[in-house]
Amino acid sequence: MTRNRFELLLRILHFNDNEQANPGDRLHKIQPLVDKLVTNFQDLYVPEEYVCVDEILLSFRGRLSFRQYIKAKRHKYGVKHFKICSGLGYTYNIIYAGREQGGITPEKIVDFLTSTNILEEGRTLVIDNWYISVPLATKILNSNTNVVGTIRKDRRGISKEVVNKKLKKGEVFAMENQDGLTVVNWKDSRNVMMLSTKHGAQMVQVSCKNGTFKEKLEVVDYNRGKASVDLSDRMGAYSNPLRRSLKWYRKVGFELILTTAMVNAFILYKLNSGEKKQITDLKKRCNKGSN
Repeated sequence: MTRNRFELLLRILHFNDNEQANPGDRLHKIQPLVDKLVTNFQDLYVPEEYVCVDEILLSFRGRLSFRQYIKAKRHKYGVKHFKICSGLGYTYNIIYAGREQGGITPEKIVDFLTSTNILEEGRTLVIDNWYISVPLATKILNSNTNVVGTIRKDRRGISKEVVNKKLKKGEVFAMENQDGLTVVNWKDSRNVMMLSTKHGAQMVQVSCKNGTFKEKLEVVDYNRGKASVDLSDRMGAYSNPLRRSLKWYRKVGFELILTTAMVNAFILYKLNSGEKKQITDLKKRCNKGSN
């Protein structure tokens, strides 16, 4: 393919018919592709015991009404999306949303991402302190799903006795309410506040290259769940094909096809073949056009 032909195809690339799309839906340019890919993602994989909800910022500095700025991110400007991952980093569900899209809230995000084949099967949902709250954890627990996550000390429903407890390093103080939610205050290098529906005040021995040490069981399970999102992001970053673009929907589309779908395909390949390969090997094969 010549460069001119490639640039022509790139210029006219769309993922939806603009004449039939709802102009009030600011995600209409990309939504059909998202829906199609998510359907395939969910048809080909059964989530494991631990699933994790987290947010991702796709770098984009062009003009866009729902472009977001997050100071803590490496790329501070971009299109925010939320996803739920499991196992080796498989993305099971995903949602793109701006700050004001449909009055989006952490509770609505969790409800949407867990709406398909996640709840009612005894899994453990791992979420961080931006999403978690006592009412949300109670609601999820009533759906036969456990919750583990960090929690802010100013959340409603948390006992002040737990928050204000003075602890020495290594000490733990926990309280459980009548609904089965346990709030833990653990003093490590700093105070760590966690909410769990499946743990008490247990400490476990954890091994690392520097030896063994004691750690809260909630922290161990929290790190286990968060690892799936970290693995997904890490594999997607290897040999990333994304480039600068003035069209936000084009960049999101390529990210879905060449990164998210590629990582999911690689995980399914490893699970079914048992081979120990790197995702860079798969990307090299795709670039060469090999079958």
